Amino acid sequence: MTSRERLHRLHRQEEVDRPGLFVRGVSERYPVHDSYEALRRYVREHGDLKEIVSIWEYTDISGITRERVPYSEDYEKIISTMRTPAGTLTHERLDSTKGLPGYDVKHYIETERDAEIYMRRPAAAFRFDGVDFGERADRMGDRGIVVTEINSNPLSLVVNLMGSELFAIWSLEKRELLHSMVAHERDILMKMIKTAVESGAGPYFGILGQEYMTPPLHGPRDFYDFNVIYDRPISDLIHNAGGYLHIHCHGPIKHVLPFFIDIGTDVLHPIEPPPLGDVTPEEAKAVLRGKVCIEGNIQIGDMYDLTPGEIREQTEALIKGAFDDNKGLIVCPTASPFVRYAGNCAENYFAMMNTVLEYR
Repeated sequence: MTSRERLHRLHRQEEVDRPGLFVRGVSERYPVHDSYEALRRYVREHGDLKEIVSIWEYTDISGITRERVPYSEDYEKIISTMRTPAGTLTHERLDSTKGLPGYDVKHYIETERDAEIYMRRPAAAFRFDGVDFGERADRMGDRGIVVTEINSNPLSLVVNLMGSELFAIWSLEKRELLHSMVAHERDILMKMIKTAVESGAGPYFGILGQEYMTPPLHGPRDFYDFNVIYDRPISDLIHNAGGYLHIHCHGPIKHVLPFFIDIGTDVLHPIEPPPLGDVTPEEAKAVLRGKVCIEGNIQIGDMYDLTPGEIREQTEALIKGAFDDNKGLIVCPTASPFVRYAGNCAENYFAMMNTVLEYR
């Protein structure tokens, strides 16, 4: 069975010869440090490959200008300015000069007036290049699939405009305004997806951002109201075009797991067990069996901290817990490599991959 056929059948909840094997965040170009080269080569040769094509590659964001200014010994400040017919909004982010994580210090939206200004902004021009997409799919051939990445879902687009704290407060105090904003983003995204589909994108699509509405900051009602209600039309659009939807969502999702079925999810990543999540592969399989393919859930941190033997044991347990029906499992780390120098982690990746490749 080719990688392309295997991944396609897994999206459709059909039996396959072995679990799928996708190594997230490792490709011909990434990670950029040479210490990962042996891993990159092994993934190219043995993994079930996915090439990610972001719709934002084809989106004109010239309406936002950015200026980088000195801030401190460790950080520079990036000031982004968004101009709309109703006024100007600004966002400020500190960017580390030493390879450390950055963080936002000012969001575009801080008041109701800011929200009104934002929703007066015209949608960015979007021109999906179907020829480019087709050429990428042709180059991939039987080695895997090409995924059209929608990136942020409507909810997370709004959260990123104002930050999680203000969104949580407004979910209590200004809920109707939030609904208006999320609906605004949904309508824009659906037009973009429809254009992409008509231009040749598909059948595989990916989206993320649902994790902003998981516990402990929000509960099941909020997850349903701001994810299911607004993501379902996007899912229906994709499915009606003969496509499939992959969702990436970290965090504790046990109490909202059935809602991913309501959204229309075909593949869900990473479904994390304790301590970073709260649902085991067996528990997830009991809920998602025959409906949603599990992609996961070897913790990325363990790739750097554990031994190859321990990673092999984890992978074997994952397969035992989620692949008893020979359907619905793509073994995958929970995230992309995050340490600049690979160290000994490649041996752990090899252990994970070989456990899958040796499956009978």
